[in-house]
Parts: sequence; structure tokens; C-alpha cells
Amino acid sequence: MFGVSVWMSSVQSMYRWSESGVAMTEKTKNLFSRISQYVGEVQGEFNKITWPPQAETLNGTISVVIIVSLIATYLGVVDFGLSRVMQMVLG
Repeated sequence: MFGVSVWMSSVQSMYRWSESGVAMTEKTKNLFSRISQYVGEVQGEFNKITWPPQAETLNGTISVVIIVSLIATYLGVVDFGLSRVMQMVLG
């Protein structure tokens, strides 16, 4: 019985607690309405996005992969060459 009364008093204090005198349920409703408004605005902005065609996206992706591969290969060859030079110099 003691546990139930402690739980009930904590629940009651949770709904009564407020700095501005507004009940917790009103704050919760306000929070949910703001979240709902935010999600609605995000959906509205998301609908304004113009996505590129699939072919353009694919060509851009292939270009990036090729350029990154070329740069990585170049840097790997330079690193290998410089490490060989350092081994020959340091002995």
C-alpha cells in the first residue's frame, strides 16, 4: 500500500508541477502541437525539393568514384616511391 501511495503522489505532483502555474498536461499538449507543426513544415519543405534524374545521379557518382580512385592511386604510388627513397637514404 505504501508503494502505491508514493506512486500516486509522484504522479499527482508531476501533473501539478509547473513554474508558470500551467498544468503539465497543457504543457504536454503544447509540446505535441509544436512537434506536429514542425513535422508538417518539414514535409512541406521536403515536397519542394527537386531531385536530379537517375541518369544524372549515376553519372555524377561514377565520376566521383573514378576521380577518387585516380587520386588514391597517385598518392599510393608517390608514397611508395618516397618510402623507397627514404629506405635507400637511411640505409
